[in-house]
Amino acid sequence: RISVINSTITNNREAGISNGGSLAILTIDRTTISNNVSTTFSGRAGGGVYNVGTANITNTTINSNRVSGTGGGVYNSGTMN
Repeated sequence: RISVINSTITNNREAGISNGGSLAILTIDRTTISNNVSTTFSGRAGGGVYNVGTANITNTTINSNRVSGTGGGVYNSGTMN
């Protein structure tokens, strides 16, 4: 379980936040995720948030993230609430 609350995640060179696995649970609340760039992580997906588990995202700004593949802001192949 990962919880990111009242935080800023910015200017990273891979996914800002990565959540993987069927039992993984990610909670993001009152957070800004911006200016992250992903070029190699998990097949070039998910510049801001990479999720293949369960993600609960509320009251959060996700902007200006870049990726050379899929999901500049959010890549999701799990459950997103």
